[in-house]
Amino acid sequence: MDQDEGDEFAETEPCPFCGTPVYEQAEVCPNCGQYISEEDSSPRKPLWIVMSVGVCVAVILIVWVLKSL
Repeated sequence: MDQDEGDEFAETEPCPFCGTPVYEQAEVCPNCGQYISEEDSSPRKPLWIVMSVGVCVAVILIVWVLKSL
């Protein structure tokens, strides 16, 4: 019997978000609804990068204002 013929032989891997077994060919986890692969998900920058850039800009502005006084 060929492995591709029945669901009982299909390969699964854990969802990186919730850990539920998901078929390897699935694009979205049926349990949590998250996209499994990065190329399918919408591009978002992690919050820590956005916050770091904001803090750096704030520090530069504060130093610039204090030097001009």
